[in-house]
Amino acid sequence: MSERSKPEKHLLLLLTRGVLTTLALLCLANARASVRMYIVWYPHGYANQPATAQEGATIGGWFTLRLVVQPQSGYILNASATSATLTEQTSAHAVTPSNLQFQVSSARYPGDPQSNAIILESLQNLSDRHNGQYRVEFSVSYTVSTGNPPPNDRRTFTESGSFTFNALNLLLVDSRSDPYVVWKPEQMSGIGFSAQLLHAQSGTCRCVWSYLIAVTTRTRCW
Repeated sequence: MSERSKPEKHLLLLLTRGVLTTLALLCLANARASVRMYIVWYPHGYANQPATAQEGATIGGWFTLRLVVQPQSGYILNASATSATLTEQTSAHAVTPSNLQFQVSSARYPGDPQSNAIILESLQNLSDRHNGQYRVEFSVSYTVSTGNPPPNDRRTFTESGSFTFNALNLLLVDSRSDPYVVWKPEQMSGIGFSAQLLHAQSGTCRCVWSYLIAVTTRTRCW
């Protein structure tokens, strides 16, 4: 077999480098990560074990938003939330989005990947917020190592997403409209009433009932 000429060897080297570069770029294109959000909260009170909740869930009290960043290929090097806001979804009043801060978490809950993933979390409290639907909008930046030679060994990506959930803090559901209790002694001996306390969290609470004793020249109510 005849030895290749220098132009042929040069052309073969260029073709080989071109194939390797193309493969490296293809690996980079497939190096994106899966980014998802879920919630950790305490449906049975803070003295009990927490539970996880997915998009559309109804929660209350303190909770943690968790962002899971896991590459589809390659190895994840770092990740951070570049922006994140929490906004009440209502037209009943003016709404100002709240900026959220996320930190890297070492805690793992059922369903979390145990390796090659970075989890970011943000602790929040619904106690001072209205009942209703809320929406989280976020952007995540992460760097993935592809295992290719430099300069194609790593690349940084940015992905955006959203997550909605419902808040249900303590809510009193009256069986009657105002005035809550009216007694007309000439027409009735009394009046029945009922009320229901609703909350996303279960537990016990102390209820206090206040009432007014009215005394007039005609009727004395005890």
